[in-house]
Amino acid sequence: MNKLYLIIAIVIALWSAAYSTEIDQSGVLGKSEKVDDSELKMLLIPSMKHEVRIIVTEDGGRVLMSDEFSVLRDEIKTCEDRAFFLNKDFVIESLLINGVANELYLLDNIRAEHIQPRLRLLSLIDVSQFSNVYSITMPDVSAFPDTVHFMLKYVIPTSDTLKYTDVQNGSVTARGQNFWYARNIHLDEEVKLSVSAPRNYLLEIGDQRVAFKNVSSRKAFEYSFRDSDKAPNNLKIIKQLN
Repeated sequence: MNKLYLIIAIVIALWSAAYSTEIDQSGVLGKSEKVDDSELKMLLIPSMKHEVRIIVTEDGGRVLMSDEFSVLRDEIKTCEDRAFFLNKDFVIESLLINGVANELYLLDNIRAEHIQPRLRLLSLIDVSQFSNVYSITMPDVSAFPDTVHFMLKYVIPTSDTLKYTDVQNGSVTARGQNFWYARNIHLDEEVKLSVSAPRNYLLEIGDQRVAFKNVSSRKAFEYSFRDSDKAPNNLKIIKQLN
């Protein structure tokens, strides 16, 4: 077997094994917090570029995802609260900051003034309906290098009972407005997407069908794009039916 193919196969096997049992988020998420403090101000996480990786398991039963991005150290401060949004159907497995696990808090009762810059009311209503708001208290960044690296790992269970993700006959559509990665609601984002899927899958970003290469028994898709904060792209993982 070609050495590259062997490495890809090993990576897929190891990551798939990490999700092979029921995911317990107790070590990832802090308690669900009901936010009532009018003085609470959470800044969104700025980012330089997102590298989103997706693995569709061989049986199509789960879609494994990671979102890696870096932030200039000068743009964040120790102990400040940062926030991001993610589709309510997605199950977070871990968040690493410079390789160290960091606790997340799932927040309730968010008001427009809690997020800085302040969200428009209609944006907040839309976000709260389809997406969760997570809070991070930043660790001590004084000894960090010039950039701070975040890695968020999560999974989409491909169940037809999902409420905010369209799953039909093994195909998955996640709307850009519902945050299929931890994009900033106020800014355009640069995204580099890599997807590994069985041979009977296709990939679309927005209206663009993504080209692929055959790697061993799977397809490898790679696509870079600029995502608009006003009209973010949908993610479509399409299972071809025989």
